[in-house]
Amino acid sequence: MKISNEQLVQDVDAKNRELAASTMSLIKKDELLNLIKEDLKKYSRNNK
Repeated sequence: MKISNEQLVQDVDAKNRELAASTMSLIKKDELLNLIKEDLKKYSRNNK
């Protein structure tokens, strides 16, 4: 089965977009977890 270079380029571009979307999702989740972590630290300090 022969795949054209154009099809391969399109496949790579689609995978790059998918990877970028996944990366942005992970970054947003990490930011949210860091906010929660800081809130928990503040809560812990205020209740000692």
